[in-house]
Amino acid sequence: MGWSLQATQSLSALQFEQWNGLLEERTGMHFRQVQQSHLQAQLLMRMRELNCNSFDEYYQIVRAADAEEWGVFVSRITVNETRFFRHIESFDFVRRTIVEKYEKTSASLNVWSVGCATGEEPYSLAMLFEEAAELHGGDLSYTIDATDISAEAIALAKLGEYPGSAFAEVKPALREKYFQTHGGRLKVTDAVKRHIRFHCENILDLAHKPIEKMDIIFCQNLLIYFQEWRKKSILDALVKQLKPGGILIIGPGEVMTWKNIFLTPCREIGVQAYQRIQTT
Repeated sequence: MGWSLQATQSLSALQFEQWNGLLEERTGMHFRQVQQSHLQAQLLMRMRELNCNSFDEYYQIVRAADAEEWGVFVSRITVNETRFFRHIESFDFVRRTIVEKYEKTSASLNVWSVGCATGEEPYSLAMLFEEAAELHGGDLSYTIDATDISAEAIALAKLGEYPGSAFAEVKPALREKYFQTHGGRLKVTDAVKRHIRFHCENILDLAHKPIEKMDIIFCQNLLIYFQEWRKKSILDALVKQLKPGGILIIGPGEVMTWKNIFLTPCREIGVQAYQRIQTT
């Protein structure tokens, strides 16, 4: 039986749960039933590349703890669909927060882009910081830690090169100031890159790492991969990484019933954000 015949088959309910179990065990991610077709399509694409004859055969390859293939698999199934200034309301809120903090302190600001995919989000944040510094006629000291579970996505983010189509929501003035033409694509300038540290990290492990306390944590379009109880657990861990007065921003509607005693909601239209309560 050739591979092409196997490729016409669908994941059984048992196989879907099998893959889901492996994912949840290692990453915390959980695919809903409506996402089965996406998982199946990505599996088939990778199986074709490896000339695997069945879902079960590829499952054994991935499950064998081969770090390289596991990394490829995770990169394929996580949808790294993003763009610069995705959900502009959240970025406008960050811009106002930056300006306010800039006026109150000269200390270095720490920002965390969680689930940064191919880098558009942290680079968008860096442009906001650069504009805020210019507005006040000085140099704003800041560092952006950008993390994602996909090694392939992080490699692309570090490269910082994008097609022109990625800039639909970028103002021409920003594009000209912070990007340079490079082989038919646009590349982020070093002025922006130097403030960003990219890391390949599993969100389940981050709570155990000595990450600096953050002024801003930006976590959008990541929680969709997790079950409700896991979402709340992740958010509680992120709260612990906030400085008093720090801001946590998540995607609107990603979590509706979560509360944390150390946070107060920010009253911003179209934005789901929280501020860590100041301690005395």
